[in-house]
Amino acid sequence: MSGRPFVLLLWGSAFPGIKIGYGIFDISGEQTGLQIIFAGTRFFLAGIMAVVIGSFAHKRPLFPKKTSWLPILHLSLLQTTLQYFFFYIGLGKTSGVKASIIEALNVFVALFVACLLFKQEK
Repeated sequence: MSGRPFVLLLWGSAFPGIKIGYGIFDISGEQTGLQIIFAGTRFFLAGIMAVVIGSFAHKRPLFPKKTSWLPILHLSLLQTTLQYFFFYIGLGKTSGVKASIIEALNVFVALFVACLLFKQEK
């Protein structure tokens, strides 16, 4: 059996999990610094868990190759850091339900923008 249901559960629990975490640590929508610290701590712990679980699953320690560090750095800075910077701040200023609806619109916005930017798209 694959881990797909578990991964889907984790992705689906992101919105309520973050809002619950904001409540537990008493982080308001105006406390941008604390929101970013909360996000960074969450991603740091998730990264450690991913390496540990992956190492156990592959029965060997997982470390990136030396040639992989630059692409990893680019991906982490551009996608993860910028995307989640705005995600955590936005989620702190709205309800979890509204944020999940806005996030679900992401696919439709991407399709619309693709039609405008790439003329071969129909």
